[in-house]
Amino acid sequence: METEKDLDLPDLTVQELCLSARELHAYRAWKGMAQPKLSPDNQARFFALFLKGESVEEIVRLNRGYSLGQIVQARVDGDWDARRDAYLQDLLNNTRSIVQQTALESIKFVADVMAAAHKKHGEAARRYIQSGDEKELTGFAIEGLREYKTAVETLQKLTGQEGKTRVEHSGVVTVDAVAPVHRPLTAGEASNIIRLKVGKK
Repeated sequence: METEKDLDLPDLTVQELCLSARELHAYRAWKGMAQPKLSPDNQARFFALFLKGESVEEIVRLNRGYSLGQIVQARVDGDWDARRDAYLQDLLNNTRSIVQQTALESIKFVADVMAAAHKKHGEAARRYIQSGDEKELTGFAIEGLREYKTAVETLQKLTGQEGKTRVEHSGVVTVDAVAPVHRPLTAGEASNIIRLKVGKK
């Protein structure tokens, strides 16, 4: 087995430093023989396997008739390792961008759905508050409190606000209320806060 001294590491190229001792030995032996290089088609075909994580030795096993040194030569001359690293980095960057874009689009979609529910049912809810007539509440949707709760929880998860607002499916929307900083509490707001705090005990 070759030692580091036998391999003469200081004289290795960047491409050769990526090779195992066995691959480097086969590559050097191949360079000492007059054998043809791989065709461009075969180089592209084998590089596609390498890009998917196959080792050079596995590529040799899958393609009988080609020597280890011959395929290592293609790896070195074609700078396969640097090209694979660049490909993986580009893939990582693009995937991150796609995930971020999808997350932002998801937040906007859920917020739009909730805004539509507010617009569609807000007036009916205000009329019900005023009259107490349940007929005013015809099919509150997204379609109903269960769906609204799901939408709120989804929006909280997407925006990192999970756990800061609680929506209970009991006919009551429960929010940890705080006093508005720009004005005093109205009598109704104060009453709601007291009722919520008492209910928590």
